[in-house]
Amino acid sequence: NEQYEVEIKLTRNPQFHAKMFAFFNFCFEHWVSDKEFMDDKGQRDCFRKNLTVIAGYHDTYHTIKGDTRIEAKSLAYASMTPEDFEACYKALIAAAIRTIFKDCGPEVEQRLVSFF
Repeated sequence: NEQYEVEIKLTRNPQFHAKMFAFFNFCFEHWVSDKEFMDDKGQRDCFRKNLTVIAGYHDTYHTIKGDTRIEAKSLAYASMTPEDFEACYKALIAAAIRTIFKDCGPEVEQRLVSFF
């Protein structure tokens, strides 16, 4: 006769979620191919956030100093419906094509198409 408190979290389609992060990795590897960084994990996280902002998924804040600060929205399940996540994914692909892959060759384009 004991009571327990349980927190149940729903997850979105795990394969779709994995596909999005495979896409981020593909984009990062293409972008970083001619660059060198000391902190690869930190740079990957920064890259993901930058691409998310370029895709239009961000919040804008005003700092105490009067500056404007733009932060990427969270891609966590709790912060988006599955429909919003899908729309975000499509926006990320469009943003990557406009910026990261604008001058890529046919081999890279073929790999990119696999994420559609």
